[in-house]
Amino acid sequence: MSDRKSMAKIVVVEDEKSICDVVVLFLEYAGHRVQAFEDARPALETVDFFQTDLVVTDLEMPASGEELIQTLRRRGIQTPVLVMSGHLDEARKRHLESLGAQETIDKPFGLPHFLDRVKALIH
Repeated sequence: MSDRKSMAKIVVVEDEKSICDVVVLFLEYAGHRVQAFEDARPALETVDFFQTDLVVTDLEMPASGEELIQTLRRRGIQTPVLVMSGHLDEARKRHLESLGAQETIDKPFGLPHFLDRVKALIH
């Protein structure tokens, strides 16, 4: 697999280890290069987001997913962001989109649906 869609660089920010491990495993199995962080701050301090194809983030962490999105957009980084959370109503989804998230997915989610959303965002 040598096309861009199967070789995307994806950053996952999720503080719940079991969820993070499963998401990373499936993204790597799908052929992506993945960096995982359990909080937004270390990701923001170490990742070159200009060289990243997709950010997958949870919301509820010490440094929130909202803070991550806002910081990326403030820095002029337009990398697509997929937010995964168990606390998404329509108003929150619209708010996240207004911050710059391209997509939201409700936890728990099916992995085929998740991988479809990832594929759509890294087109």
